[in-house]
Amino acid sequence: VYFPVSVPGALLYFGDGHALQGDGETTGDALETSMDVEVEVDLVRGKRAGQVRIETPTHIVAIGLDGSLDASFRSASSSMFAWLAADYG
Repeated sequence: VYFPVSVPGALLYFGDGHALQGDGETTGDALETSMDVEVEVDLVRGKRAGQVRIETPTHIVAIGLDGSLDASFRSASSSMFAWLAADYG
């Protein structure tokens, strides 16, 4: 997972673990739980990610976060287009 860093010296926070969640968090319904996690963080200098990005051995995923589903889809699409152009030509 790639998280954009917008502020020099920014910190990373994990929280709000969900054991179960409905159709997103639009209704505010989720079963909160505690988490025990181990995380390794690497800072990738000189690389810009406008939005959160995910890379697996078989897929690349652009995440769209915005006020509506349409705006989120546009954001994710724009992010994916930029990623493909920058990294894959």
